[in-house]
Amino acid sequence: MNNQDNVDQYIVVNQGEGESTPGPDVSDSPVFEPVKEGKKSNILVLALGAVALIASGLAIYFGIMYFGKSKPSYPATPDSQVVSKNDMAYEYKEVKDVMMDLVDGIENSWSSNPENGSGLTYKLEEANTFVPMDLDLEVEISNSYSVETNVNTLKNKLTGAGFSSIGILPFIGSAGPKIDGYLNSEDNIVCGVYADVGAVLTCAKTDWSWLTEEEKTLVKELSTAYYNKTGGYPTVVYGLGGKIKDSEYEPYQSLQVAIGGGYALFYRVSPDDEWQYFAGGQAPLDCSDYNTEDLQKAFAGNVCYNGLEASEVRPE
Repeated sequence: MNNQDNVDQYIVVNQGEGESTPGPDVSDSPVFEPVKEGKKSNILVLALGAVALIASGLAIYFGIMYFGKSKPSYPATPDSQVVSKNDMAYEYKEVKDVMMDLVDGIENSWSSNPENGSGLTYKLEEANTFVPMDLDLEVEISNSYSVETNVNTLKNKLTGAGFSSIGILPFIGSAGPKIDGYLNSEDNIVCGVYADVGAVLTCAKTDWSWLTEEEKTLVKELSTAYYNKTGGYPTVVYGLGGKIKDSEYEPYQSLQVAIGGGYALFYRVSPDDEWQYFAGGQAPLDCSDYNTEDLQKAFAGNVCYNGLEASEVRPE
């Protein structure tokens, strides 16, 4: 089998976790009387046939449901944009074909199915920060050559295929590989190359974050608030599934999202005011950090610590 057939056979969509579907209610199922020995084989054949028919029907149903709507934004939000089945199938094939051409001629190219949010990000220019791709395709190359040699080969092939280097793509989380980013602005395809056990190529359409216009606006507002407080833009903003929290002290509101490898807390004194960045990290803050009336009212009820003792934020 050549490399092209190998990738064509195995490259798969990064699906992540799907929605669970409850099974049928069998509490009122009838109790059947025992059958005679001579009828068992016929009934078994009919039963197996029925099971096969139901299974095929479910497969078709969930296949239509998957391609009939987009992957949700990361994490899932109820107002995610809808992508038609035909558009998704075309874009998937477009990206896969590009990747097949890139790995053509490189020995031992094989694909994997990374977890949702595998690490590929793309810069949301209007927000001066990166957002994660909800879907990407990935190929890993493992052969007798060094990983560095294969990484350089992929970089050269990307440049030759009309991609331009866009620098390092920040990784989701506190630690991860150094991902060299490449963009084909004509086809709106972003790719990343990095070294793991083998050389890894991962690609996606630039709009496969599936952010709604409201979410893009929110990312821009939060990124600006972060800049106003810290003097720099956040690396990666995600976790937009959290709802804006109304404080018990109206009209204050707060919001928690993820930035880089930890959480980030934002607040505003009313829905008509701008978001302000407060603080972030990976563990609850000290109660003394909430040292203004606005912070105490905006985050009232949040867990905080006095030394090792857990408490909650309250206005003084």
